[in-house]
Amino acid sequence: MGNWAGGTIKLYKATYPANDPSEDRSTLVIGEDFVFCGVWDGHGGTPCSEYAQTHVFENFAEALADPRCAGVGDAFAYSYIMTDKNYLAQAGREPKELFAGTCAVGAYVDLTGKSVSVSNLGDSRAVLGLIKGSDLVTVPMSQDHTAADETERGRVQ
Repeated sequence: MGNWAGGTIKLYKATYPANDPSEDRSTLVIGEDFVFCGVWDGHGGTPCSEYAQTHVFENFAEALADPRCAGVGDAFAYSYIMTDKNYLAQAGREPKELFAGTCAVGAYVDLTGKSVSVSNLGDSRAVLGLIKGSDLVTVPMSQDHTAADETERGRVQ
């Protein structure tokens, strides 16, 4: 990508093909003043992660363009809720698709406002890497939503 704020933005994703082929999918959209990316960690097949790959950004962009939207956080929430709702409606017509799912992690980089917003569902996580001198410093940008987290267990209960 081009230069931004005196530096270069590089996006990396890593996937571990626990299943062959990998069930993970990803989305990258580069606009004039933004970058949207997401990784959809598929489980039980590819139908849900493939659906998310195509529809999460569409729903995100729709929400962000709506004057009632209060910002990027609302746009992410709307995109995940609508993608889930529409996927379940589609999967109801193809029952085997009901057994597929996905965790999600998304990032929206506002190049004009020079901000990064992330969202996640499940055990997918976003990590920001900063190069400081000759060191790579990692900054967690999200928190896993897993049963191993006592706070998350309490929230769900």
